[in-house]
Amino acid sequence: MLEVGPLDEYLRHTLRVHAADIERFQPGFAWDGASPGHTAYLVEHGAETVGVVLVHDAGNGVAQVELDYVTPRFRDFSPGEFVYRRSGLFRGRGFRKVITPAGMVAPYYDQLGMRREGESYVLDFG
Repeated sequence: MLEVGPLDEYLRHTLRVHAADIERFQPGFAWDGASPGHTAYLVEHGAETVGVVLVHDAGNGVAQVELDYVTPRFRDFSPGEFVYRRSGLFRGRGFRKVITPAGMVAPYYDQLGMRREGESYVLDFG
């Protein structure tokens, strides 16, 4: 996981290159990285960018994921397992709860042990 600025040019390039695929899985996605409390992470495998995780701090220890995207070649569950379980990303930032984007097409979060809550999934860190 590589944190980049929420308006980083490489991040914006990655979002543009994959825009059609992102729209397929997260219809209506729009990123406003200029808003306060927004952070951006590139998921890397060696020197290759395999995904993007965009988050905003919703307050009260809650991380609201705006985008959780993995490129087609890496769509097994290992990137998600790494991001949500092994990386320590959310706990390390003081979050106690993660909420996934609502309305995702074919979400995989139940396979990571997250619980469904309305249109989203939730992961509590206790």
